[in-house]
Order: sequence, then structure tokens, then C-alpha cells
Amino acid sequence: RDFCLSRGLGDVYKRQLHNSSFLRLKNLSLSYDLPKSWMEATKVIRNVRLSATARNLLTFTKWKGADPEYGSNISQATFPNTREFFLGIEVTF
Repeated sequence: RDFCLSRGLGDVYKRQLHNSSFLRLKNLSLSYDLPKSWMEATKVIRNVRLSATARNLLTFTKWKGADPEYGSNISQATFPNTREFFLGIEVTF
């Protein structure tokens, strides 16, 4: 028999358990190469690539704390994951 249940403590501990399940879109990267015909017109640039990256874009959860990824005890004392966006351009001559 469970130690907590045998001493009548089961309900106390059950109230402190929380479901921290979640679904997260952690990383998303997109890139686009400009058409080669545009580059041929310049006679100097061979390729141009535009890119965008997002981190921690979406999180689906019923968790009430700051971040379900760190669990109930740690999330009380840490900052949640930040949402980050990056834009880039790569030019090849």
C-alpha cells in the first residue's frame, strides 16, 4: 500500500500535481532564393538568398505557470523561453 495513502496524505499530494503537457513549435526556418534571371541582369551578383527564422513561436498548453518545459518546481524561479525572430540575407558574388 502507498505510504501517503496509508497516512491519509494522498489528497494533499494529488492537489500539488499538475499536468504540464504541451505542444510547441520550437524552430521554424524559411528561405527564398531570388530568381536567377534577376541575378544575370546585374552581371556581378550570382545569388541572393533571403531567410527568416523564428524560435519558440507557439506553445499550446493548459499549464498555468511560466513555461511547461521546465516543470512545476523550477518554472517558479526562472524566466520562460523567449520568442526570437531573425532575418538574414546572403549575397554571393
